[in-house]
Amino acid sequence: LKVQKSAIEVAGGINDIEIKKALISLLDDDDLRNFVADILTENSQDVLDELEVLFWRSDKKEVLLKILEISAKVGTNQARALLVKKLNYPDRDVQVAVIKGMHFCRFEADETNQEVITKKIEQVIGSIVWITICMKEVEDKLNTLKLQQSLELDKQESYELLFSLLSFL
Repeated sequence: LKVQKSAIEVAGGINDIEIKKALISLLDDDDLRNFVADILTENSQDVLDELEVLFWRSDKKEVLLKILEISAKVGTNQARALLVKKLNYPDRDVQVAVIKGMHFCRFEADETNQEVITKKIEQVIGSIVWITICMKEVEDKLNTLKLQQSLELDKQESYELLFSLLSFL
């Protein structure tokens, strides 16, 4: 593992797209994922397009989240645009990671993506309303304490997402 990490570190400093592709493919490796992500973040030129390809090909949530983390840390206009493209990804954990990543890189909406952010705000508000209605429905029912606590956690997370989204406008 030590030799692999040394080789990865050296390869990260080489500005060759094929080597970058090989490094990006190592994001699938559970043991090397974090190390490779750090190297790719430090040497981020020309990796975002390849990360985008891997994002849409991969079915491993850990890989998707790591790609989002790299994009947020890179924080360039291209990286921010790629994050916005993933705002409506079907998995909630990925959506949360996208919003946190956008917040991390201090995203500010412009006229090209303001509509996407506004629609996402509307979705989050709809979710908050739905959760509130559910909480009202079960508050007097027996044996629903765990459900109430779960709904409260979802509601708090939705409020956090809402405030982050509002900060982008």
